[in-house]
Amino acid sequence: MKETVSKSIIWNKAGISAIPMALVPILYSIVTRLLSGAGSAEAAFGSSLLSGVLWMVKLVLCIWMMAWAMRRLAAGYDGVTNRDTFHYGVAIALFSAILVSAWSLADMVLIHPEFWQEQLNDTIRQLSPMLDSNSQEALSRMEGSFPTISFFTTLIYCFLYGTVLSSILSRNIPRQDPFAGFRDGAGDNNDVDNQ
Repeated sequence: MKETVSKSIIWNKAGISAIPMALVPILYSIVTRLLSGAGSAEAAFGSSLLSGVLWMVKLVLCIWMMAWAMRRLAAGYDGVTNRDTFHYGVAIALFSAILVSAWSLADMVLIHPEFWQEQLNDTIRQLSPMLDSNSQEALSRMEGSFPTISFFTTLIYCFLYGTVLSSILSRNIPRQDPFAGFRDGAGDNNDVDNQ
């Protein structure tokens, strides 16, 4: 007989499952940064095409990993409901969003600050012809807050993405048999005979 699922089991397993889930976008960001160093126009086109393919692989892999973790929870414990798998997916989304956001912040502040400063300066340069002087000044004042804004934006985006994905996947994990009550004899089949 298997152990019944509990909230502490869900949170503990979610913390463990969030690590490989967070590694996927982290590795994606490392690989795309390496690809962005291409010099020629042909290499830049090839790297942008490869980045698009890698983004699609990242998306599919994250969906597959979430579904796999939910199925594993449902198979490993008794009494797992769709609600339990949803809560499990939300907990995974929260933990992995924290890990990905922390990586993003560390990358911006500690690991590659010059790369991100260059990216921000390029963006400001591209936007300046479209902005008035007040907007340009506000954008330049916001420059120091960019890592904080990026941290919370990434955290919210990853958490919402994971929550929506959990909501979609948990509807069928574990699979529910709509006719189980009739097979077990709990359904009242005599209603038709009595009329």
